[in-house]
Amino acid sequence: MERNGYTLTELMVVIVLAVTALSIAGPPMFSAHRRSVGQNTVTEFRAIQATARQLARQYGRVTELHMNPARNEYWIAADTTSAGLPRNRALPRMYGRALPSGYYTTDRTLLCYDGRGLPTTEGACEPPSATVVFVLPQRTDTVKISPLGAVLR
Repeated sequence: MERNGYTLTELMVVIVLAVTALSIAGPPMFSAHRRSVGQNTVTEFRAIQATARQLARQYGRVTELHMNPARNEYWIAADTTSAGLPRNRALPRMYGRALPSGYYTTDRTLLCYDGRGLPTTEGACEPPSATVVFVLPQRTDTVKISPLGAVLR
């Protein structure tokens, strides 16, 4: 009599091979994922900083990049009165959050850019050169902002 299907021994061999393959390939895949998540956070921060400069040029007014490491967040506030919007409105799409599994530190909390997109220290604005360090569970990324507002990595 002929039976269709697999024997218990065949199934156990397949399971052992699958577990062996996952134990070899799994750790590199997970570390690559953690690395890409950290790079995404740095890329997002760089994009928000570049957007702050661009908005300053677009509106011809001071734009502020606020950084609050205690709450693990950063955002842009721009004087948008030339566009008919309320003054110093925090733009909702220009908001970032560092990873929930990590945090960041910085030596500045408020960077400002004038109407030409260049750093300024008027009002409560701090000196433009800043260092932002993103600390993740197994990785640390440092972003430096030059005195002229360029992002260095």
